[in-house]
Amino acid sequence: MHKETKVLGRCKNCKYWTGPVYAKHYKNIMRSCEHPKANVGYSLHPDKVGPDELLIEGDEGWGWYSGPEFGCIHFKEQDGVDHAIKLE
Repeated sequence: MHKETKVLGRCKNCKYWTGPVYAKHYKNIMRSCEHPKANVGYSLHPDKVGPDELLIEGDEGWGWYSGPEFGCIHFKEQDGVDHAIKLE
């Protein structure tokens, strides 16, 4: 969250939105989040997840995906690298 504006940062500008592209078509781009508080799988018990963490129990070999306009409290500005993908 931007402290000055109290607006959530968007995935398209976040340094953690760097996972493989899941979907790319005329309406949307979906990618996974690589933030350490985005937990995926059955190995972590819900009692061990903090109040600001995400736990997805994925048994199909993938985690969770977000679109470029999704916002998050763990947003961190990109380090000058453009992670965005141009839509065709």
